[in-house]
Order: sequence, then C-alpha cells, then structure tokens
Amino acid sequence: MTPLAMTARAPSARPLPERPNAGIAGSRPPTSRPKRRGPPGRHLRWRPTVPRRLRGASQRSSVALYATVLLPFAAGYYLSWVYYTINALIADQLAGELALSPSELGIVTASYLLGMAIVQVPLGSLTDRRGPRWVQSICCLIAAAGAIVFATAHSLPMVLAGRVLLGVGTATAFTAGANAIALWFPKQRAALATGVFVMLGSLGAVTASLPAQVLVEIVGWRSVFVLLGLSSVLCTGLTYLVVPDQGIDRPNEPFKDDRGIAAIFNDRRFWKLASVSATCIGTAWSLQSLWAAPWLSTVDGLDQASVAHVLL
Repeated sequence: MTPLAMTARAPSARPLPERPNAGIAGSRPPTSRPKRRGPPGRHLRWRPTVPRRLRGASQRSSVALYATVLLPFAAGYYLSWVYYTINALIADQLAGELALSPSELGIVTASYLLGMAIVQVPLGSLTDRRGPRWVQSICCLIAAAGAIVFATAHSLPMVLAGRVLLGVGTATAFTAGANAIALWFPKQRAALATGVFVMLGSLGAVTASLPAQVLVEIVGWRSVFVLLGLSSVLCTGLTYLVVPDQGIDRPNEPFKDDRGIAAIFNDRRFWKLASVSATCIGTAWSLQSLWAAPWLSTVDGLDQASVAHVLL
C-alpha cells in the first residue's frame, strides 16, 4: 500500500479545545461553581459587618429605629431649644416681676450656656462610658428640677440657679442623640437620621415664639415652666423605657481622656473652627435667646404679640 493510500485511510485529527490560561505556569483548570439560591444579584449586595452585640440594630426596621431611638432623643433636644429661646419672649415679665436690670437679665440668660459649658466635657465622657440612654435620662430629670426652680423663683439667685440647672440638664440634648444615632443606625442612614433629629429639635425655637406667647397669655410664664418641667419628666421616662440599650461592655476602669482633650486644644484646625463658631453662632444665639425681643419692643415700638410674630 502506498503511503498516499495510508494517509487517506487515517482518521481525521480533531483540534483540541483551547483551555483558558493554557500555557501559563501554575494555572488551574476552571472549576464549576455551585449555583447560588435566591433572587439573581442577591449575592452581590454589600452588607456591612456588624458586631454581634449591635447586630440587633441592623435588623430593626426604619420605623422601629425612628420610634425607639430618634424620637425620644429628639424630644429632649426639642425641649432644650424651648428652654434656651423662651427668655426672649418673657424678658419683660422677668424684668418687671423680679426688678432685674438689663445687665442682670443678660446674666440670667447667659447662665444657661454657662451651666451647659461647664459639664459638656464630663458628660460627653460619661456618655461614652454609660451610653446615651442612661445619661440623657438623668439630664432630663435635672432639667425638670431647673424648670421648677425657675418657675418658683422670686429673687435673682434663685433664677440663676434655675437657669444653671436647665443648662446642665440640656447639655447632652444634642450629643446624646447624635451618639445614639451613630450606635444604632446603619451608616447609610445615619446622615438622614441626624438631619431629621436636628430638624425636629429646632422646632423648639419655633414653639418658643408665637405658640408660647399664646400659652403665656393664658396661664402665665411660671405655669409654662411648670408644664415644661413635667414635659422633661415625661421625656425621662420615654428615654429610659423606650430607647434600647446599646449593650457595649466597658471595663470598670477610670476613664482617662486628658491626652485626647489636650490634642484637640493643640490642633490649629480646632481654633479656626472655634473662632468662627464663637463669633457667628454666639452673636446669632445672643439675639435669638434674649436681645431681639427687647430691641423690637423698645426701638420699633412693637407690642408683645407683634414681637412673637417677628420671632416666629
């Protein structure tokens, strides 16, 4: 048989399929992956790693988080704004009943911020250790005591004591709420929750204008502060009973943060922000909390109802 005939009878050679990464040293053949169950694309969703002690927070619905975490702290923040700005509305009554000079009236209003500033750092450290629920509940009780003292005061020292207690009691109104949002809300919802929290709390400044003026005309400013004190007691119960405990276990060791505070005061960025904040916010708050109302009544000659409309 000729070589040509042998070649014709030989079976046709089929080309081998090319393998991915063929010829690369150390490459492995592709393996079949098991099919994932569930809707398509579910395995591609990013899920943050949540510690076991905080896993219940991520599993709570949005409604439950807003109802049990945000709203109780927003109530305390709301009352803090009412306490802070209502002095502008009752400045004439305070000066008339207690025979206060303009300088004494300014000291009474400023004592609120003085009490808040003195305890701001210690209460912030205590919030880190014990949690916002426990600290805010105690502070609301202090605010309630300050409201009662202020409502029953008939002398300058008693009025000052009441305002200082109010400042101490509302010192954690914002920081405790922001801390609770950071603990319980997922990161992708924390910014929205903080915005809602600030919005609801700032409504207290609106309430301390025309709505508070109507109530003052009906029952008097002393009864208004009694009602505010009772509201702070209710806020205490709401915060303590409704807000869940974050469950962070802290060692029973003395809390030391001197080094951290020194680092903040030695940071140039802090002083840049602090100077702007003290100038802009301090000026705005001094007008909103007291001096806007006397200026409107004395210079513009507006009556109390008109002043309340302008403040609104």
